[in-house]
Amino acid sequence: MSENRPLQLLYAYRLKWRDLKHLSEVELAALAGVFFCDNEVNSLRRLCLLSMFWITENDRIHKAAEIQRNMLLRTLTGRLFEFLELYNQISSKGRESLAIVETMASLKTDHRDCRNHPGFKIAERIRKSQAHHYDFDAIRGLVARHDPSSLFDFNLAPESGSSFAPFAEALVFNPDPKGRLEEELTKEETESLVNNWIDWTHVATDLLKKLREEFLKRLVLANNPGLRPQFRTEFLPSDLKVEASFRLPLFVQANR
Repeated sequence: MSENRPLQLLYAYRLKWRDLKHLSEVELAALAGVFFCDNEVNSLRRLCLLSMFWITENDRIHKAAEIQRNMLLRTLTGRLFEFLELYNQISSKGRESLAIVETMASLKTDHRDCRNHPGFKIAERIRKSQAHHYDFDAIRGLVARHDPSSLFDFNLAPESGSSFAPFAEALVFNPDPKGRLEEELTKEETESLVNNWIDWTHVATDLLKKLREEFLKRLVLANNPGLRPQFRTEFLPSDLKVEASFRLPLFVQANR
């Protein structure tokens, strides 16, 4: 019965491409690119939110949660950096669109704050060598510096997707802009790095959201004054909407 199913309120906009005939090709491409970035970042932010938990009573399972959380945050970081690249590409087309010029001018401070944030250099390092690319020579260099008394631990599971190797995460994931290993950092330094990194993802996401809203206002709504969203209440299967406190699973139950 619908009354027992979770609800999702949506503000649904529906147009035809011909309704945007007043826009140039550059402006349409900017709209599509920014909304595509928004799709990806929203999906990753949702997964990251559900991975923000710590298992204090079991160190082995805590490490599994940490690996999953870091992987999702690294992937989010990579996509946000790609958004900044797209932002720069759109900015370079300003001479072809007054709306783009005005939009970018309105976000100049937000863009500067994003690039000057203390987490930017951390995110940049992650994006270049740990988010979308594997750098064998860099990993080899870390092996050469690693403390031989450190733990070399890994855990294999019979179910697909459930094995994990904490030793590899500790070695290869190296977000410090100075290249220091985890064992070379104090607990406070590690916490500061992680906090600045996560905070930067919030700042960069806010910039993306503001750009999307400005483009919607200047490119779509300004030229379609009669456009109004449809208020949609969607009934969902019970497993498709969860509380923010829900914990993204770490393991998969084998089929019986």
